Amino acid sequence: MSETGLLFTRAYSQQAMSGRVDELTDIYQYAFAQAPWNEVGKCAKNEKTPTCPDGFSALQVGSFCTACELIVEQPAYSDEELRKKFTKPEDAEHHTVWYLEETGAGKISLAVLARITTAQGLRNIAFENNKPMQEWISSKYNNPGQSVVWIEDIFADTSIRESGNLKNFGDMCRQIATGSGESSEIAIRTLNPKVVSAAKRDFGTKCKIYDPVFNEVPDRGRFIKIAGL
Repeated sequence: MSETGLLFTRAYSQQAMSGRVDELTDIYQYAFAQAPWNEVGKCAKNEKTPTCPDGFSALQVGSFCTACELIVEQPAYSDEELRKKFTKPEDAEHHTVWYLEETGAGKISLAVLARITTAQGLRNIAFENNKPMQEWISSKYNNPGQSVVWIEDIFADTSIRESGNLKNFGDMCRQIATGSGESSEIAIRTLNPKVVSAAKRDFGTKCKIYDPVFNEVPDRGRFIKIAGL
């Protein structure tokens, strides 16, 4: 375990994280309620709308949505939903690696959830219900068996460290890739411009950004591929 400022960094197996699911759940809900996600509640209509493009609302449960003219009744991410996500059984298609940055007292400052999989697994795991993205993934990975490290989520407790949480982005990617047991390509889908900037900073020409603004990817978020770690 190496020290970075006041924080320690380390990669963990899913089994090693089994006792910390509640802690991860709290941090996740807090982090994704902040900008740029603003995922506080679920859309009152329970669908994607111009004001809730991902089916989430920036409004608290119990608030009246003027766009839907309904009361927001569900949180963006329930405890049960996140526990299921964090304890998803590993199978032949993927295994899970966690990367944490922790204080000396053992509090999580940054958590990263990664799935070690293949291009085909990426289609099935990350974009199971998104046919345009499945087809796009197939067009970008010629070999469906190619090893891919899917960075599913990056979330921070900004009450511990308000800024600079992606300072160790390059080392984070390398530690997670090491957990795959082979040299793998990193893949990330993100709405956070800070993740894009960190990828460019730490990987330069090894990093390829696909931007929906330029119709390079059929998704709301940018897609990042990092090769040659």
